[in-house]
Amino acid sequence: MPILPGNVALTVRRRMVRMWVNFAQTGNPTPTIDSLITARWERYTNANQEFMDINVNLTPSRRPYNGRLEPWHEFQNRFAPW
Repeated sequence: MPILPGNVALTVRRRMVRMWVNFAQTGNPTPTIDSLITARWERYTNANQEFMDINVNLTPSRRPYNGRLEPWHEFQNRFAPW
């Protein structure tokens, strides 16, 4: 089934391809901001845990599993606080 013009999937696909090419060429998926790449994806570190939600909009965020992992972090801090 083809993707029809105007479908959001075309924009998402174009973004993904552009970001992969950018990453392969420069090591940075978002070296420039334009009408297609509308947000900067910061380098991931253990401190910031930056990720990009690639969808209709590009939405940078941090700590993707923070809510789900918080009970486990609390458990670890309580019983193995090293």
